[in-house]
Amino acid sequence: MANLTGEAVRTTWQGQAGTTYPGWLYSGGALRVFGMGGSHNAAVAATSRLRREGVDARAELASEYHRASLDRIGPADTAVLISTSGESVELIELAERMRAAGLHRTIAVVGESATPLAALTSHEILLGLEHPSPIDSYIATVMALVRMGAATRGAPLPDIAADADAVERAVASGRRLIAGVPASSVDVLGRGHLLGVAQQVTLLLREISRVPSTSWDPNNFRHGPMESIQPDQLTILLRGPGDVSRAADKALARDLRTIPQRSLILGNEAVTGGETPDDLTVPPSPSLAGVSELAALIPLIYQWGEHAGVEPGVFRYTRVTITAEA
Repeated sequence: MANLTGEAVRTTWQGQAGTTYPGWLYSGGALRVFGMGGSHNAAVAATSRLRREGVDARAELASEYHRASLDRIGPADTAVLISTSGESVELIELAERMRAAGLHRTIAVVGESATPLAALTSHEILLGLEHPSPIDSYIATVMALVRMGAATRGAPLPDIAADADAVERAVASGRRLIAGVPASSVDVLGRGHLLGVAQQVTLLLREISRVPSTSWDPNNFRHGPMESIQPDQLTILLRGPGDVSRAADKALARDLRTIPQRSLILGNEAVTGGETPDDLTVPPSPSLAGVSELAALIPLIYQWGEHAGVEPGVFRYTRVTITAEA
């Protein structure tokens, strides 16, 4: 299993300590964050968190701009292109188009220096990873965007000590989930920044566990998709924080438990007022956009992969230039 510890989280955060930013980042404009796979999932989680802090930040798939106009990217916007390998073809093609269109406020977020992607952008930020894995790359990407968001607001960097501790405790809590045979399929539900976490969980379930999985916004899941629930599948609900999310997710959790199936309700707030307790309560990660919820599911993902005889990092069909970005 991936070596996901509190110390690893602290080491990665420290590895990004020397990050510098171009002057234009402080002059306004939106953050337009582009990625594929896990990079995009991390961007969905991080930008949702940044918007709540007053940063105009949006996550988009780089592939959406394969033939689309670049007019939606304003001259004052900063385009952040994320690829751990620095070789993802969709990001390289987008960077080439931006350069040709005269869009020069571009930042590459990559795993190492001197990559093809970084050569096409105006500024480079390193993720600070020694041995990238899909989990490490996801967390490092969230960190890089949290740092960038703080820079745009002129705010101090958060203290991630609580996040590092939360990750370690979440992994320990998640180990009790590994009993039992894998489900036939999995639906993972999350709203706001937890939608990005849900997307990453489904990517890892498909990539490492080889279990068909799909991510959903919980409200959208109610509009038809839940009709396909089968007794041998698993539905995971990542309960969101806050009063509005709590009420909606409480109702959905109640309904899921009445359906003949396997369900897992995961939250990080104590239940009150006679509510049914969550199946797994994990400590919140206050600054790093749901990484503790992801960490809690890592033992299950790897155990199911071992059950299927899968060697993590060995792919059958996926192109290396895409999977390397994780």
